[in-house]
Amino acid sequence: MAQMDHNQALQLQAAVKYVLGELSQVQRDEYEEHYFDCAECAVDIKALATFADTTREVLRRERESQLAKELVPARGGWLRWLQPVVAVPVFAALLLIIAYQNTVTIPQARGRGDQWRGADSVQFACATRRQHSGRRGKDSRDSPG
Repeated sequence: MAQMDHNQALQLQAAVKYVLGELSQVQRDEYEEHYFDCAECAVDIKALATFADTTREVLRRERESQLAKELVPARGGWLRWLQPVVAVPVFAALLLIIAYQNTVTIPQARGRGDQWRGADSVQFACATRRQHSGRRGKDSRDSPG
């Protein structure tokens, strides 16, 4: 088994492939013999191993946070309308309806109500007078005198 020299290691990008586990068993053995003797390759291995460990940890945390977000139940049902996208137009529409009722509908209804009350009271008064006048006439006919 021949030992790998530094130029071969650089051309092959052996440090990166070693950390990622992409070297064949023969290449791995040759590179291991080389980097124990080469300070520059040993530093590369250490830096790449640290980078790989840090990357794995960051990706693991991202995956955990993504899973946590997926596990949180989505707000739905009755609470969904509380989102600003829905709530603001709904409340604006309600304010417009209330303003319309207070300025148009309710005053018109009051005017009609007063009109009907006036007509009812006149009809009631007329009917009451008729009833009273009819009774007086009957009473005067029935009584002697």
